[in-house]
Amino acid sequence: MSADLYAYWSRDGIRSVLSLLGSAIATSLFGSFNPAFAIETEQMPPLLMGDVQTPPLAAETAELLETDRRLALTSVSELSDVQPTDWAFQALRSLIERYGCISGDADSLYRGEQVLSRAEFAAGLNACLDQIREHLTENAAAPDVQAALATLQRLQTEFASELLALSNQISALESRTDALAAQQFSMTTKLRGEVLFGLSGAFGDEKARSDLDSTDAADEISNNLVFTDRVRLILDTSFTGEDLLRLRLQAGSTPNLRDATGTTMSRLGFDGNTERDIILNQLYYRFPVGRSAEVTMMASGTLFDVVDTVNPLLGFDSRGSISAFGLRSPIYREEIGATGAGISYDISPDVNLALVYLAGEANNSASGLFGGSYTALGQVTLRPTSDLTVGLTYTRSRNAIDIGTSSEIANDPFGGASDSIIGNSYGLQASWLVNPDIRIGGWIGLVDATATDLPDNPDADIFYYALNVGLPDLGGESNLSRFVFGQPPRVVQNQFGLEDPDTSLHFEGFYRFQVNKHLAITPGVVVITNPEHNGQNDTIVVGTVRTVFSF
Repeated sequence: MSADLYAYWSRDGIRSVLSLLGSAIATSLFGSFNPAFAIETEQMPPLLMGDVQTPPLAAETAELLETDRRLALTSVSELSDVQPTDWAFQALRSLIERYGCISGDADSLYRGEQVLSRAEFAAGLNACLDQIREHLTENAAAPDVQAALATLQRLQTEFASELLALSNQISALESRTDALAAQQFSMTTKLRGEVLFGLSGAFGDEKARSDLDSTDAADEISNNLVFTDRVRLILDTSFTGEDLLRLRLQAGSTPNLRDATGTTMSRLGFDGNTERDIILNQLYYRFPVGRSAEVTMMASGTLFDVVDTVNPLLGFDSRGSISAFGLRSPIYREEIGATGAGISYDISPDVNLALVYLAGEANNSASGLFGGSYTALGQVTLRPTSDLTVGLTYTRSRNAIDIGTSSEIANDPFGGASDSIIGNSYGLQASWLVNPDIRIGGWIGLVDATATDLPDNPDADIFYYALNVGLPDLGGESNLSRFVFGQPPRVVQNQFGLEDPDTSLHFEGFYRFQVNKHLAITPGVVVITNPEHNGQNDTIVVGTVRTVFSF
């Protein structure tokens, strides 16, 4: 049995033990104790058997024990904090009034709930046993002593079978515990799970269209509710205590609402339809380098596995924003689920530098790590105060600006004519904790996209922004009320000729109700005006109730 179990014992927990030990020693001294029913040594705490090295008494402990001897008690009633209703009252009363081996503090308090160190326990037990031995030696022929010995012998005989059964149960329990320890999954792997259910629907008149010159009639939004799910299993393994190997398995049925609404602006943050097939959607290994840097090697990862997105309340698809646009700045969505590496380096406690490279076709021998789509990111994160965080971000990418939360033109400003789009993206993100009840954040970004394989290398500018306000712990601990307002990525200038004619605005509100540590329910709504950045499209409303079980 582990010595840690006996690191600290409360005084109340020792009372009954001392009483029983006193009776046992008494009977053994006078021949009335039956060895057949003695407590076996392996069933006693290591502290009592010498398996644990008991340190010398500290000076203050020795002084306390000496003081205790001067404050000897004759009756349990002298202790003002001991009541007859206490569970160990009779044991304490016996030790005081019969053997005189328990004492109180100078203020007549016993402090039964105070923890007891090993040194204090050993010294106290030894002193009490000395008192019991002396008392029994001097009073061996006394009627009360003889009566107590006879009672103990009778009880031992009557409960012999029960004691034997208890001993066998303890031995069996120890065997099962040892087997469990030997057969457990891993000493260094932790398994976490998450089950998400979504009741969602898109509402409006007609689906959004990007090609309004078409003579075909627009399809109507079905205004139906759908019930979907997503299951994740996360295995976190550490080999040194400072590193992390993460593997995440996922299966889900939540569709991209583009088919229902005509625009990716309506996407939910937790969408991903695998038709309930299990996929590996996250695999990386992170380890420290020195005291200030961490390196992350990703077989399947994202930019935000390495870099701080400066959006602490919204940036989790199971706990934060209900929409894909509201989760984080679009600059972090370039090249989702790719292969690469990153480093996060703390230049100082207030300044962090992050560098990440991801390749979208790393397993393709024709393109490899550098010949296909990619994103290279650099970010400086500043924390001038404990309440304010600012991120300055730059990315350079190839064929990776289709971030899936903007208009069709912004996702491909060259209308499918280019196979080599180089993007230079610039982002500013900030988050400010105004007070413990209010957090304000947001982002602003610009993408300069160039078609390097078209005549004259035309370029296009894509602009976006968002502002969010959060009220953490509103109505209860871990609850969250959040509002997001912004403009999804919009083409504001294009030498190729394709531009978004109007401006779409994104309005979002949700409230996360944390039922307990394992269950959270989040109702929310998203309103999109001028979908696809075109005023001729009807307003679209998306509602959802997200329910998440975590374990």
